[in-house]
Formats: sequence, structure tokens, C-alpha cells
Amino acid sequence: MTYAYWVRDNGGVWTELSATVQIRRDHNPTYAKVLFLLHQEAAHLLADQDRHFFEGLVLSADPLSDTPRYEMLLGS
Repeated sequence: MTYAYWVRDNGGVWTELSATVQIRRDHNPTYAKVLFLLHQEAAHLLADQDRHFFEGLVLSADPLSDTPRYEMLLGS
């Protein structure tokens, strides 16, 4: 799974970053299980951000990729 998120530097400039995580899953995992695994993989990347409360995922259409890409919605 690839997701995008925004990071604000000390000067107040926002930059879009992208990360790819591999979620190992059981047969037919629940949505809660997938979100928990995503949290485990992404928490260290978002730990220093002031806005890191998960609000949802939005699927982004990328016809050139076989990997699903999501925009991670974060809030404060």
C-alpha cells in the first residue's frame, strides 16, 4: 500500500511525501486489522508531526501502478 501525507517544515512550508508499506495479512482480514497494521508501519514516520490523528484514507486513481495508492487524511 502506498500512501501520501503532508509534512510542514520549521519555515511553515508544506511538502507532500509518499511512503510505501507492505501489510502482511491473514486470509480475508477485517478493516480494523488492516488499519492496525498500517498504524504499526506508519507511526514512526508521523511521530514528529503536530497533526497526526488518523481521519481516513482516500483511494487515489493511478492507472500506471499495480500498488493501491491512498491519501492519508490526518488532523489535529
